[in-house]
Amino acid sequence: TSPKIVVSDRRDINVRSQIGGHLCGIRHAGLVKLMGVMNLPSPIHDERYSKWDRDLLIMVKSFTGTSMKKAVVETVAAENDTELMVSGDGFWQTRGFQSRHGAAALISCNTKPKVLDIETCSKTCNTCMGALSIKKSNPAKYDNIIRSHQCEKNYDKSSGAMESAAILII
Repeated sequence: TSPKIVVSDRRDINVRSQIGGHLCGIRHAGLVKLMGVMNLPSPIHDERYSKWDRDLLIMVKSFTGTSMKKAVVETVAAENDTELMVSGDGFWQTRGFQSRHGAAALISCNTKPKVLDIETCSKTCNTCMGALSIKKSNPAKYDNIIRSHQCEKNYDKSSGAMESAAILII
């Protein structure tokens, strides 16, 4: 059996498989197939997986912020200067110039390059799009969802300009 994580009721193997599913791009459905092929029990149920995904996202964002702050401090110390030479690189969720989501990273240009900052651009918001299905049938609930959620949409120009826009925001 896998050890339990101290601060939660989750097993270490479940957390590791969930992170691995994200890193490999297979998520929950892919993990179910993988476990089936290996004749192992299925991972956690989809509903619980989604809840844990939200918790995992909070932890990953916290770690990312801490890691990038540390990278800036280390880079400034290594260069003995706050005027840093950096490189920017952007990428899209899908190929071509039709992607709705993109991101950019600012990377230090020294002997030990580190990611100093990242920025994401999104032309859509999943919550807004999902809420549209109840707009006519339940306008009050729709209005409540739209007012209370944190909208993911932060970009409305062409997908091709997403990379440079994200770099400029950084």
